[in-house]
Amino acid sequence: PISAGSVTSNVATFTIDGKTDILYAPLFNAGRYTDITSTPAMTFKHALAQLEVVCKAEENVSPDVMAKVWGKITKIEIATKETAKYKYSDQSFEFTTTESGGSNKLPLLGNDYKTAFAADGIEIPASTNTTVNAAGMFAPDNAANSTAPIKLAITTQVGSENAVTTEVTVQLTDGGSSSTSKGFERGKKHTATLTFKSSTKEIS
Repeated sequence: PISAGSVTSNVATFTIDGKTDILYAPLFNAGRYTDITSTPAMTFKHALAQLEVVCKAEENVSPDVMAKVWGKITKIEIATKETAKYKYSDQSFEFTTTESGGSNKLPLLGNDYKTAFAADGIEIPASTNTTVNAAGMFAPDNAANSTAPIKLAITTQVGSENAVTTEVTVQLTDGGSSSTSKGFERGKKHTATLTFKSSTKEIS
């Protein structure tokens, strides 16, 4: 954990970097120096949402074919907001961005949540892959009961050719048999599985 970047007019401002979680708890007034008559419950909560991305090739396609079509994955980004503001007055969070489009692209990290995504890129894993390839902690969807999808940008490069970025919209679900749509909720871990297709060069 780290302290807030700045506190002005009882508002703490944090810069979201994908690897730093933000924990908060209810405020308590210490009052005066007397015997404690009750035990306050300091229950900490997570302000951000956790995202893990699993990449894999479509079924029955060889690694050589995937390498020729896609090359390597060099970067995965999420469309999000990069600033969190915590208001002490009502203990609420507001997430903002300086980008005119309403969101900023922040890069996901390696699966340890600390190191940068592989500098040399990674090859498209086999269709049986279940290992997390990229991860991070980002601003949640602050709207109540939202089921809005998240938007990812995957950059790939074949050899020395120009890098190509593919935009992907991912609808998160509860993982149950009914696949009920869910939003990018704070305090929860979400997994997005991306399947790379060879014939149409699409990601689903």
